[in-house]
Amino acid sequence: MDLDRMAGCTTDYINFCIDVFPVRTVRCFPSNKLWITSNIKCLQNEKKEAFKVEDWEKIKRTQHDLKKVLKQAKGDYKRKLQRKLQHNSIQEVWKGMKTTTTSVRLWWNTSLVCDD
Repeated sequence: MDLDRMAGCTTDYINFCIDVFPVRTVRCFPSNKLWITSNIKCLQNEKKEAFKVEDWEKIKRTQHDLKKVLKQAKGDYKRKLQRKLQHNSIQEVWKGMKTTTTSVRLWWNTSLVCDD
């Protein structure tokens, strides 16, 4: 098969995908704790929106839900770490340490942006 023809076909497909699929830019904050999930971020955003429109009842409700979900997420993360230590999976423990220290090191780089 002709290399130029394959390259053209691939380029056309990439351009098609760019036109058809929506492109979103998502900011990644490396200073987030390791137990922060998309559900928690969603609740935080709901709380911010309620605060903007001064809906105090929704703020109270969202804060209550946020506390509950945060407590659950921290507990899940703690149990995950305990499982890794109990099963003597040293490789997983070191991966966790690397992730933790990398997130601390990247805290200073607030301009980190990743595409979703």
